Amino acid sequence: MDACSWNLICAPAAFWTGILYDAESLEEAEILSKDWTNQDRKVLNLSVPEQGLKLSFRNTNLLEIAKKLYLISEKGLERRNILSTNKQYNEATYLNKIKSNLNEGKSPADKLLDKYNGTWNQSVKPIYSELIF
Repeated sequence: MDACSWNLICAPAAFWTGILYDAESLEEAEILSKDWTNQDRKVLNLSVPEQGLKLSFRNTNLLEIAKKLYLISEKGLERRNILSTNKQYNEATYLNKIKSNLNEGKSPADKLLDKYNGTWNQSVKPIYSELIF
């Protein structure tokens, strides 16, 4: 949910809406995290900024947990089925880029780091022209 570009700007709100505004999804998310201790949360808080989706956590990794939460959110949005003004799509459409990122195993920050270490030649200047909105 970090380092969002224009094509992800609505994704965080849609993701949390799918979990928090659907009782079934909220319950599923609670079940997923119910055994997490304060120490677990501290580990996440301190380690995720550096390790991101690659972080090993409770016999899995954060990518797998993120994929589960994505599916929970998507199902919640599908159940809500709040349609666009033109009735062509519901809120789940805003999750498409998150799904793509998860399938690649990369967060938006990972993608920026790839550019920084690749085509941007370790310069931050391109971020101002490529990702301005």
